[in-house]
Amino acid sequence: MGEKKISKNNAVCGAVFVFYAVLTLIGALNHELWFDEAQAWTIARDNTISGIFRQLGYEGHPPLWYLILYIFSHLGFECTVIPLISWFITAAAAAVVMFKAPFHIVTKSAVLFSGGFLYFNSVMSRVYCLINLFAVLIAWLYPKRKEHPILFGLLIALLANTHICISGFIGIMGIFMITDLFRGFKTNSPRQNAAEIAGLAVSGAGVLLMVLPLLNSLSLNSSTSKNNYTFNVIVSSALESFSNISMSLIEYGDRNLFMYIISGTLAIIFIAEFILMRHKTRPFLVLLFFCIFYIITSGIFWYTIPNRAHIFILMFFITAWTAEYEPCNNAGRMWSEINTKIETRVIKKIIDFIRRSDEGFKRSFNIIMTLILIIPIPTGVYFLFRDYVKPFSPSETAAGYIKENFPENSVFITGDKIAPFLSAYLPEYNFYSLDYGEFYTYCCHKKLPENISYQKIYNDLKNCENIYFLNAYVEIDFIQSNRNIIYSIRDGIPFGVNIRYIEISEFDLEKEIGRLIPE
Repeated sequence: MGEKKISKNNAVCGAVFVFYAVLTLIGALNHELWFDEAQAWTIARDNTISGIFRQLGYEGHPPLWYLILYIFSHLGFECTVIPLISWFITAAAAAVVMFKAPFHIVTKSAVLFSGGFLYFNSVMSRVYCLINLFAVLIAWLYPKRKEHPILFGLLIALLANTHICISGFIGIMGIFMITDLFRGFKTNSPRQNAAEIAGLAVSGAGVLLMVLPLLNSLSLNSSTSKNNYTFNVIVSSALESFSNISMSLIEYGDRNLFMYIISGTLAIIFIAEFILMRHKTRPFLVLLFFCIFYIITSGIFWYTIPNRAHIFILMFFITAWTAEYEPCNNAGRMWSEINTKIETRVIKKIIDFIRRSDEGFKRSFNIIMTLILIIPIPTGVYFLFRDYVKPFSPSETAAGYIKENFPENSVFITGDKIAPFLSAYLPEYNFYSLDYGEFYTYCCHKKLPENISYQKIYNDLKNCENIYFLNAYVEIDFIQSNRNIIYSIRDGIPFGVNIRYIEISEFDLEKEIGRLIPE
């Protein structure tokens, strides 16, 4: 009977996984690159490894995703492989969740279809797909980490080199590795101690590899260096963090009262989940450190987008997974003591409800966690199916038109930082930034020079035979074309910094630049 039950459960898990994998694979095969996806690819393709590390100071990201893309780009793959990379990585993570996570199949299915796994961190190809994989592998290995300390340390090191928002989780896990080592040092065998020290060293090396390239990111990056981090800004950003995360999870159109109600409810649920986790000391500390550093990095110094908001959800799930193997403390005892001192009937019932939730906190936590995972499903489904039928970005369509109608080695003059959208698809074409006065294929994020030498721009371009002006806009209200338009495309989903409108027009070097050169 037990074997039949296990077999039936695996069959259902397998069916859910196959359906999920096929659904997202179709999405990956149809996805067009937007700015952040193309930016990472062009940095990896057009740099040496040392050049990638130099650029990371401006990007503010650890190196692992860029190194993976470096391998594929230098093996001759085209940029269209990127969504397939993220799909494969997240599908592997999904398989671990479905077949290894110690939760009800409804909860595990909710993870796969919650939006992060369904679209934002699988079909959309960014570094967050690696967080999906390494986080679930760490949770899976967690109860056997003492048996495989080097492998556990390696997973911590790999996760550290994905995104800075995960640094709180990495830090507290490292602290626990150190305390476990000291606690068992006298009773462990020399071989076990050596293995744990080696695992700790591997994870420490991974943290150093993450930190060193990013030491000056806040001052180097042209966007973050402009931010004014006053006390009021920091406090208000921190207080708004849960609501901003919640809104990023459900937003797929114009904001309305219904969305605000749902996001507010989600924010309260997050806090309730956090409070319930206090019954497990280590997982509670993991969740606390993760939330603090997430809010600092993605709520104060930067901003929340759906990709990172879904990582926020995922870490609640990962923490609950590790909590399965940790002992309970006596955090719920106080409600019984308080209840005996309360005389008001209504308050007594409320406290009694809280007490029962505390006593069955594991069930309460899992129910709430499943609810958190289910609420954003419509948003993920909406974006996935919209990406099926409508280009997410006009990049691939515009690149196809350029290939058919413009000769190779043509130069496209841009007045802003838009080259990655097209240069990812068009390595044989040239792009020139009037902002920086240089050829480029990816946004450098450097501060703009105080003075642009028009003579240098003229000298750079005077021997180029085919020069065109390329402009791009996020919103149609920004379009201010006054040149002879050769090509125009207006398409794409309004999302973040995604370009929706592209125009190519005539560019007369003498008229545009020559007249600006002092005689």
